[in-house]
Amino acid sequence: MKKIRLAVILAVGLAAAACLFAEKAKYKEVGDYCKRGKELLDGRRYEEAIACFEEALAIKPKSKEALADLGLCYEMLGRNREALACYKKSIRPNRGEEKR
Repeated sequence: MKKIRLAVILAVGLAAAACLFAEKAKYKEVGDYCKRGKELLDGRRYEEAIACFEEALAIKPKSKEALADLGLCYEMLGRNREALACYKKSIRPNRGEEKR
């Protein structure tokens, strides 16, 4: 009986650790997309940068960093309506954040 209980506790602990690791890995990937997007943005390769920021947003839709940089790409391409929409989303407080 004690072995079964220990096995269950161990399994639950491992599952929780795996979830936490997966969550951190997900956000690291978002950062990787944003970093590459900024490199492309600096190199004036706006369409490619847009693709990177969109990949980041597919993983974390409310990433303020990705939204703001995506807006900048759109602005540089003269796509002002899309840029404005991204900028507005990037400054909108996320649920749970204090409104100022």
